[in-house]
Amino acid sequence: MSDEDKRVPARHNYQLRTDAEDTKREYGVTGRHPVNIIKCLQSGWIPTRWGRRKLIYNVVNDEEMGTKDGKTEFTRDTVTISVKKSVHEKATFGDGRARMTLAHELAHGVLHYGIVSYRGTNATGSTELAKINASESAEHQAKVFAAAFLIDDKVAATLVALKKFPPLSLLALKPRRFAMSGSRMKQSAQPRRSASRG
Repeated sequence: MSDEDKRVPARHNYQLRTDAEDTKREYGVTGRHPVNIIKCLQSGWIPTRWGRRKLIYNVVNDEEMGTKDGKTEFTRDTVTISVKKSVHEKATFGDGRARMTLAHELAHGVLHYGIVSYRGTNATGSTELAKINASESAEHQAKVFAAAFLIDDKVAATLVALKKFPPLSLLALKPRRFAMSGSRMKQSAQPRRSASRG
């Protein structure tokens, strides 16, 4: 999510979710949770909307990236995604924001061939263009694609229905509380009992 959003051909959210599902199918990760985004990026190829291209995934020192967590660049037949070493390492351990950054850069590679894109370190997820016309915002498109790539809607709905995962509204309110393993998440999602009973 960048300070420098680009206007791109309109794609609506349902189209972006379809693009994400198609990309998961190409990488063979449909129905897997969590999606191994790093393995996808290290595959050496990317299924762009203009055909399969070579993918170079670079992990660079944080200082080299400055205020950008990720960057997607293009040559005629190659997509290069570069990310901060700290972002890559956090994604390796399942950090949600880091995983979202990687999926966001993948989205630019798949959807926006030829447009150089960056994700700022302090990106908030909203730009002026996205507020005016989200369907034409490269950043909005990448955000929707990334979420759909990482989160399987059917699996999420099933987990919530089975009460094996907290409702998404709770995740928004308590993001650090749920950054843990599945078994600890299940325990954490249960109501806490008061120590003093009166």
